[in-house]
Amino acid sequence: MEKVGMTCECGMEMRAPKGSEKALVAAIKFHAKNAHNMDSSDEDVLKMLAPVKEGRVAGVRGSMSDIM
Repeated sequence: MEKVGMTCECGMEMRAPKGSEKALVAAIKFHAKNAHNMDSSDEDVLKMLAPVKEGRVAGVRGSMSDIM
């Protein structure tokens, strides 16, 4: 099963099965707000998701600070 995810600058990694992006986006936004006092849109978070390969998020498309 394909997965997508994101690694935060603080090291927190979140991932979910492809097709579950809505729940993943909500979790990422919750982390950003509560851990870093950052707000972001669903669209901005979706742009930062990357494929998970070999159990790790494959790349970094951006960082939370890029959209704040």
